[in-house]
This record gives sequence, structure tokens and C-alpha cells, in this order.
Amino acid sequence: MDNPGNRARINNTTFDLYYVPKLANPKYYVTYDPALVHDWENEKSYASLTITFGRMLGKAFGGDSQVYIKPQVLGGKDRPIDFTVQVGYKVIGF
Repeated sequence: MDNPGNRARINNTTFDLYYVPKLANPKYYVTYDPALVHDWENEKSYASLTITFGRMLGKAFGGDSQVYIKPQVLGGKDRPIDFTVQVGYKVIGF
């Protein structure tokens, strides 16, 4: 397939693992998400680790509401950024 116009050529492979331990209090959750990313177009690679800490709040808008904080750190000389932090509210299962 040709590259139409001025679109960037993107060809990435991501090896992504995901671990969700069972906590004593089911209202709380933690997820561990390590990943390795390789950009085939630019021959660059980096690693990341994202850990999500969340709490179930209860019913809202016909679903289950949650709040969470999700810090992420990236490593490797080709990493695009050093770190990020997300803070959020979401409703699932509606």
C-alpha cells in the first residue's frame, strides 16, 4: 500500500503484558502494565511501565463509576517522553 499524501509512515510493534492482582478490598484495584515498543520505520525502541491505582465508587449514569490515577514511566535512549500521569473518572458497564 502506498503512503498517500504527507501522512507519516508508522510501523510499530508493542509487546504488552498486563497483571491485575486480587486485593483484599474489592473496591480498590491495581494494574501493572509493562510494555516494550519498537518503531520499525525509525529503528527506535523503548520500554514503559504503567501502574493504575483505582477505586470503585458505585452506580452512576446506569453503570459503575471509578476514579483512578495512572502514572507511567518510560525508559531507553529512544523514549519519546520521560513520564506521564493521568487522573480520571470513568463509568463502565452501562
